[in-house]
Amino acid sequence: MKIKIEYIDNSAISEEEIVSQMKHIFGPSAYIETYPDNNQPSTLIKHAIKNIITDQQVVSFFDDPKRLYDMKVRDLRVDILRICSDIFDEVIEDNEGKWE
Repeated sequence: MKIKIEYIDNSAISEEEIVSQMKHIFGPSAYIETYPDNNQPSTLIKHAIKNIITDQQVVSFFDDPKRLYDMKVRDLRVDILRICSDIFDEVIEDNEGKWE
């Protein structure tokens, strides 16, 4: 028998945490899929950024002194802005290529 359960988790820090919890509850054969709770562009962007930085942020928060943590958060911000800038450039080029 196949059973599908859907819910919104607002307490887990990472996708890995959710998957681990669900595998513990439902067993190793459980198929767990995580995705944003809606398809609004801002939600999709937030979800993507969270997936990119959360693991690094958590490690820094618990393992680094406050000053070093703040520096690493600034570095994460720079990395995300670079990624967003690269994606923006790709979209612009793609759109302009369709006009030619």
